[in-house]
Amino acid sequence: MKRLLLTAASLAVLSGFAFAGEVKWETNFNKALKSAAKSKRLIFIDFYADW
Repeated sequence: MKRLLLTAASLAVLSGFAFAGEVKWETNFNKALKSAAKSKRLIFIDFYADW
């Protein structure tokens, strides 16, 4: 039963990604803030360092 529930939950999550569409990465922070405010969405900031 647990295996069936886990499989169903996994399929539900994965099917949501299939219809999400392409991610548009914005490189200008101020433009991203304005766009997020206009569309009432959150901002994901991805940064790294290769030290």
